[in-house]
Amino acid sequence: MKRRLIFVCFLQSILLLAELKQKSILQSGNFYKISVSSTGIFKINFNFLKSLGLNPTTINPNQIKIYGNGFGMLPQNISSFRYDDLQENAIKLYGTEDGRFDSSDYLLFFAQGPDILSFNKTNQTFEHIQNLYSDKTFYYLNIADDSGLRVLPSTQIPNSTVGSTLDYYDDFQYHEKEIENLLLMGRNWYGEKFVDGASRSFNFNFSGLIPNSNITLKVSNFNKAKSNDQSIMKVSINNFLALSQVLNGTLSEYSLGNLKNDILRVNSSNFDNNSQISINMNYTGEASGNSTGYLNFIEINAKRSLNLIGSSTIFQNIESSKIQTSEFLLKNANSTTEIWDVTTTTSPFLIQSTLNGNNLSFLSNSNSLIRKFIAFNPSQISTVPVFENKVTNQNIHGAETPHLLIVSYPPFIEEAKRLAAFKNRIGIKALALTTDEIYNEFSSGAQDISAIRNCAAMFYKRGGLKNVLLFGACSYDYKDRTPKNTNFVPVYEAVDSYNTTTSYCSDDFYGFFGDNEGDWPENGSGNYNLLIGVGRLPIRNKEEAAGAVNKIINYSKNINSFGKWRNKILLMADNGDGNGHLNDAEILTSIIESKTNLINLTKSYIDAYPMRLTPVGNTAPRVNSILRNNIENGVLIINYSGHGGPDVLASEKILSKTDAQTFNNFDRLNFYITATCDFGLCDQPLRVGGAVELVLSPKGGAIGIVSATRPVYKSTNLEFNKQMYNNMFSIDTMGIRPDIGDVFRRAKNASAIGVFNRSYMLFADPSTKIALPEFNVVLTSINGMKTSADTLEALSKVTFEGEIRTHRKNQLIQDFNGVVEIDLFDKYSLLRTLGQSDSPVSFKTRDNSVLSAKASVKNGKFKYSFILPKDINYKVGESKVSLYAYDEKKLIDAGGYTSQVMLGGTNENAPEDNNPPQISLYMDDTTFVNKGLTGSKPLLIVKLADENGINIARSGIGHEITGVIDEKTSEKLILNENYSTELNDFTKGRVVYRLDSLSDGSHQIIVKAWDTYNNSSEKKLDFIVTKSVKFAINQIINVPNPANEFTKFLISHNQAGEQLELQLNVYNQQGKLIKQFSENINYANATLEIDWNIKDNENYNISEGIYVYKCALVSKKDNQTSESIQKLVIVK
Repeated sequence: MKRRLIFVCFLQSILLLAELKQKSILQSGNFYKISVSSTGIFKINFNFLKSLGLNPTTINPNQIKIYGNGFGMLPQNISSFRYDDLQENAIKLYGTEDGRFDSSDYLLFFAQGPDILSFNKTNQTFEHIQNLYSDKTFYYLNIADDSGLRVLPSTQIPNSTVGSTLDYYDDFQYHEKEIENLLLMGRNWYGEKFVDGASRSFNFNFSGLIPNSNITLKVSNFNKAKSNDQSIMKVSINNFLALSQVLNGTLSEYSLGNLKNDILRVNSSNFDNNSQISINMNYTGEASGNSTGYLNFIEINAKRSLNLIGSSTIFQNIESSKIQTSEFLLKNANSTTEIWDVTTTTSPFLIQSTLNGNNLSFLSNSNSLIRKFIAFNPSQISTVPVFENKVTNQNIHGAETPHLLIVSYPPFIEEAKRLAAFKNRIGIKALALTTDEIYNEFSSGAQDISAIRNCAAMFYKRGGLKNVLLFGACSYDYKDRTPKNTNFVPVYEAVDSYNTTTSYCSDDFYGFFGDNEGDWPENGSGNYNLLIGVGRLPIRNKEEAAGAVNKIINYSKNINSFGKWRNKILLMADNGDGNGHLNDAEILTSIIESKTNLINLTKSYIDAYPMRLTPVGNTAPRVNSILRNNIENGVLIINYSGHGGPDVLASEKILSKTDAQTFNNFDRLNFYITATCDFGLCDQPLRVGGAVELVLSPKGGAIGIVSATRPVYKSTNLEFNKQMYNNMFSIDTMGIRPDIGDVFRRAKNASAIGVFNRSYMLFADPSTKIALPEFNVVLTSINGMKTSADTLEALSKVTFEGEIRTHRKNQLIQDFNGVVEIDLFDKYSLLRTLGQSDSPVSFKTRDNSVLSAKASVKNGKFKYSFILPKDINYKVGESKVSLYAYDEKKLIDAGGYTSQVMLGGTNENAPEDNNPPQISLYMDDTTFVNKGLTGSKPLLIVKLADENGINIARSGIGHEITGVIDEKTSEKLILNENYSTELNDFTKGRVVYRLDSLSDGSHQIIVKAWDTYNNSSEKKLDFIVTKSVKFAINQIINVPNPANEFTKFLISHNQAGEQLELQLNVYNQQGKLIKQFSENINYANATLEIDWNIKDNENYNISEGIYVYKCALVSKKDNQTSESIQKLVIVK
């Protein structure tokens, strides 16, 4: 594939951007989409119209129209001329003078094929531009209510003074096959393969070659070789050695080889008037024998005698452009021969000519253009276009400008529209369109990335467009040459296709709307500003489309997704490289803490934990455990800095793409920033990166992820990562936070360094906002005094009071009623890496929580009392109170903090307590009994109680809440972070922890816990794991029962954590269905809850009486079903 784009200079004389239309021609009427694969005259006859389902005898021929733009690929430069919407083409009718379309009648029209020619002024030669996106050009046949455009004789009278008589034309032929993409990336495909010693011949027909004229040959070859030795491609023309092309290799680890273009000129006298030009190519590989040659293309420019050959001949003459008026002499013509000027492909006109024997002459004014003509005999034209489909009426040009434009692969459009409907309900104007709809109006029906960009640009320039979501997977293969291809919504592929660091794929192109932007030079100067956010959901099938929409809706508005995890970021750093990745994470720490103290940072640096040597290399099991626990319990953002690849993060495999499908965090979706190589690989159909699997996992994973699709540099990673956090936490004057797309847009613009940040892509709905709390929680007093007035001591009783307030005006939200979650963190502590890869280094962390509690919020205010544990750091210093509140009815939340609380010392007057805490253990739910059955991933439930509360502080060695399975003390579970008190009661609480991948058979767990006075106790639980446990509903009840205005159904089962389908039907005593509930549950709690307002399916009140309800649960894992029937009483 040619590496540069040169846009056609002779096809259009108008160089100004077409005015944007307010409606599309496709908005009404019947349109039939047809296609051609080459340039020339095409025929539509009686039978072709019948094949469209039309009755030709009822058609008024004058009302037949053809639309299409015939331009090849659209220009990437947004300021270059392009047609807006479809253009009507002039056509010519034959035999329809009687006003009827009879069986012998037909029409002809000129069509431009998908590939076009450009003129190189420097070399004075034609070159070809292979269409990257389509092997077809599309046109639209329309039977209208008015007369169509017709090919008419030119009204311009040529100057009678002839500057030159031309009986030849400049012919151009080329050979290019797109067989192989060597790196499976970039837009360049190569053709025939040459191993050492291989020869191939390529024949071109140039009958009527002008004697003693120049023939220009351009040969482009790629040499794949990992060495500094040279390969040679010998090029012979008709057995005459014309060129020994030297092809270099490379030693770069990121590059495959080198591309070489050579131009040579030979005189036609060498060929003895031979009409055949044969190009023979012989390849000699480099000395090691490890090189391979690939033909890119061959181009030939030659002068030929102007003859009508076959049914038609297309011709143009370079010399004529330098002359005001030229006379052309065409041989082998007859009385029916027509000549059309097709310089402007949509508006051909008939040339008036003079026939003298078999020679036809005509005059033409060039207007300094290389004019293009086609000569043909109408009765000999037999090629008809291909019927594609009838087009449903559409009118994108007339649509209201959205805030969010969703561009969907056609089979996914229903889910895209469901997402758009949800966005519209929450105040984000959204419009979902298919790629086909966009192509119809913006690229004459052909796939073209510039069409999507131009559509977005139209909406942006009208005002209001903020984001574009690309709803479908992408591929380096635009033309479906690859098995199981996923070119659903195309991505921008770099021109460079043989260097992994610069052969980027990127969606940024769709957000470049500035003047003259779009060509995107592939060097350091090619920086443009994104004007909108652009995100992609790389969906591969309808199930993934539904799952992705479910996740977005659930993340945006769902009672179960509230929680203090929205105040938390997990920073992870690779080891090695002189602690460089850890240092990067520490730089991010400084930025985050300078922007907001709302966030609680957890740090998991690989070298801070022991390695374990396994047959597959070093692993870091504690890091894996920390990551999984954070994912399951919830963390707002997971940030990784370090080495990676498509399949894993870090050589220790702390996260693999196979892990993505195992995460059950549907209600606590994470946003990822992975500053690493290739983890976002998305344009190879048979291999995608972990980022794709995380964002498409239906049970959980990620709400979004920013990741690189190619190898990237550490310095680029850091700069982009920094800019993400510089923009993440801003709040505008209205108290509104930016959406993900805006954060990504600003970060991209602030970190642009040529090609090296283009590979970072946003895999997310860009209009979604990171789930940071919406309002403010303020701690107003401690023990009735200002928050900074007193020092909190160990074993002292503490009372917190606070309020929920607005961001902008700091006003109390009096109708906020819900729950506040309170965490008190001890002072900063200093941790030190183990020096397993580099020298040990220290870093600060504040993750020692001494309180994790819940309190009620009433009318915007809350109050909570507790006993401070004995195991605090006694040195007096600043602690941090972290607050998160939510109102389930209003579906709003709030976050806050204070770091003015002094903590340290001990209460010498604390009452004595020698009583240990009480412990109760269960699996899956609180009905579990000792030695009961469970699955391989059971939910551990630990209920704890103590009059002075449970200790979760970690300053005292060995005083954590721990779990040991089967006496494996080396794999002890630390459960502190999974503990929280009961609502408004610091003396009671529970641990909920998902155990992972237990083997079949008997197991035992021992849980140990400490109270705030450091009294301890432990409890054992025996349980039996069986992967084949039969799915069962353990119990179903409704409370209250009898019910009056409300009841809650409680359904307990033994498939906690799995994907379930629930159906619950309520029947009267006659068996009539009164009320139906159905739900797909991605992450099932051990007990499912359904609220009912005692109204039927039509929302009418239900009369009193006895009713029967039947519940059915279906496991999506293995389709097991369990059913249960109960009765309820309704009283009035």
